[in-house]
Amino acid sequence: IGIISAGDMGAAIGNVLTHGGIDVSTPLAGRSKLSLTRAAESGMRDAGTVEGLVREADVVLSVLVPAEAERIADEIIAAMKAVGKRPPFVDCNAIAPQTVARIAERIEAAGAVFIDAGIIGQPPKPGEQRTRLHCSGPDTSAFEALVENGLDVRRVGPTVGQASGLKMVYASSTNA
Repeated sequence: IGIISAGDMGAAIGNVLTHGGIDVSTPLAGRSKLSLTRAAESGMRDAGTVEGLVREADVVLSVLVPAEAERIADEIIAAMKAVGKRPPFVDCNAIAPQTVARIAERIEAAGAVFIDAGIIGQPPKPGEQRTRLHCSGPDTSAFEALVENGLDVRRVGPTVGQASGLKMVYASSTNA
């Protein structure tokens, strides 16, 4: 599994997956010392660059600040074209369903499966089931399979945007 990036949530998801027996990598070129530390503590390997991540990952998870979601999706698309591999792309960013739809269109046009995901809860810890990752899209099987490795992944529907919409509703109801 490849995870972009090794922030609080991305490193926590990586930690759960490494404890669940999965080889997890993240691109650390140019990242901060804090990101390097988080990745190391989570057992995540350095893929070097985004191209390196795409080359070795069976599934790519994007877990970063919302403002970077479209930019990193475009980087992933360029990397897919450069290395000739198109792993499923799971957008776990807290972004609007309309933004998710734009990203999905570009990822799918590049020939990869797109999975919409919304994270509800604090960063997960191995053995705990307090963080839920809801997903939607026509084919979410690659992401749902991570249940076997410690993540609480739940499918909410077949349409891209449903998981992001659920995340938005949850966030608005808990931050009121």
